[in-house]
Amino acid sequence: MSVIVHVGYPKTASTWLQTRVFPAHPGLDYWRDVPGFDWVNKVVNLHDFDFDAKALRERYRAGRDSAAARLAVISLEGLVGDAFAGGWDTCRNADRLRAVLGEARIIISIREQVSMLDSLYKQYLAQGGIGSVKSFLGLRPAGRTHFSLNYLRYDRAAGYYRALFGEDSVYVCLYEQLLESPDAFLRGLSDFLGIDGFDVDERSMRKKENPGFSAFSTAVARVANRFLYSDFNPVPLVPPRLVGVPGMRTFLKRADTALFGRLFPAKSIIDQNTRVFLEDYYRSGNRALAGELGLPLAKYGYPL
Repeated sequence: MSVIVHVGYPKTASTWLQTRVFPAHPGLDYWRDVPGFDWVNKVVNLHDFDFDAKALRERYRAGRDSAAARLAVISLEGLVGDAFAGGWDTCRNADRLRAVLGEARIIISIREQVSMLDSLYKQYLAQGGIGSVKSFLGLRPAGRTHFSLNYLRYDRAAGYYRALFGEDSVYVCLYEQLLESPDAFLRGLSDFLGIDGFDVDERSMRKKENPGFSAFSTAVARVANRFLYSDFNPVPLVPPRLVGVPGMRTFLKRADTALFGRLFPAKSIIDQNTRVFLEDYYRSGNRALAGELGLPLAKYGYPL
């Protein structure tokens, strides 16, 4: 039976696809609704010593045998690699998927890199990070949390998956196209899947899942995180029993919805010099990707 795997990236409307698109289509078996698909998380989380492709393959086949004879869809943005660990596992996860599934069709959703980094940095703050944008970009593998610009070399990730699963088995879609025309985005997706179009409520298209902090909340979070418990700050000044990063994050998101988001709209926090550096870094890879796949990257502001 055919299987589709949406591997990410994060911050490309993955939550929207996972909650409002894939589960709602009558022609798809979405993996979180199919018994036996708990193996997917193990592809990402198991240590190399514990990873057993044969056992997971048997688990996958048993789950498919018990499900309806429809197209299976897996969506887990962590499969493309851990953004806050330098994407060290990008190729490893792809190899593991190949070992477990054999054949599959792959969906990779991407986003212009400067916008992506802006969103990832705000996510870093939401999880307790305390550094500036420049210090975040400069985090090195010596630390538990680090970042690598290579994580957003979409040409390399797409090329690796195309080499593993076949050139015609990998579909790269653009977050920006979704923002511009959800209908066109979903039409391209359904054409790749070979199914009837998605019938998605227009209001759900306009609703943003997991919105980033407003400008005000971004500044507050960076200061507050220095006092609160998180993976980045295990010995905080404020006892964890009183308040931690999750509590602060919930408060700021509610405050953004109620007030801060209107008074202090989200804006890019990447300065011009950093922007120029990032655009120069990603230009050649984006040019290669656009040429290889015919993607309209220039139309959506990707550096070329």
